Amino acid sequence: MKNKTTPNKTRAADVSYCDFCDSTDMRARNVEMKMRHGGRDYSFANVAATVCQKCGHRYFHASVIDELERRIDAGRSRPAA
Repeated sequence: MKNKTTPNKTRAADVSYCDFCDSTDMRARNVEMKMRHGGRDYSFANVAATVCQKCGHRYFHASVIDELERRIDAGRSRPAA
């Protein structure tokens, strides 16, 4: 089961080039993000990220990760099935 809860006031990471392929073609996108927290897997839709258009690597702003972890800790998100 996907968790549709996403953080409010999210923003993409401020990244000008990809650390993996050195491309400078970076775009702000909303993506699905899967993360493991407290030994459980979670899936979030529409998470702000900066995505490399060459290799697809995704970068997330620290505030986005913090908000997702807060939602999990507060019980507002359920583990993925």
